[in-house]
Amino acid sequence: MHERSLVDDLVRKAKDAALAEGATGVAGVHVTLGAMSHLSPEVLTEAFQRATHGSLLEGAELVIDVTTGIDDPHAQDVLLTAVDVVV
Repeated sequence: MHERSLVDDLVRKAKDAALAEGATGVAGVHVTLGAMSHLSPEVLTEAFQRATHGSLLEGAELVIDVTTGIDDPHAQDVLLTAVDVVV
């Protein structure tokens, strides 16, 4: 699945960022979902919950900002914008 690889990449980046901060947990993961990313917030949320099960990110709130501009240079992307860590 296409969304699986996107979410796996997102989870890997969030986990790496959290570990770099010495986190013992993650409270939130903030994402910008491009207008042409071919993912809905619902699909992204479901895939995120599955991908984080049993990990440092399990239970983290996924905060999704959806862009609408198709001319945005990141219109096709799923971007990690912030990770709220617990230390």
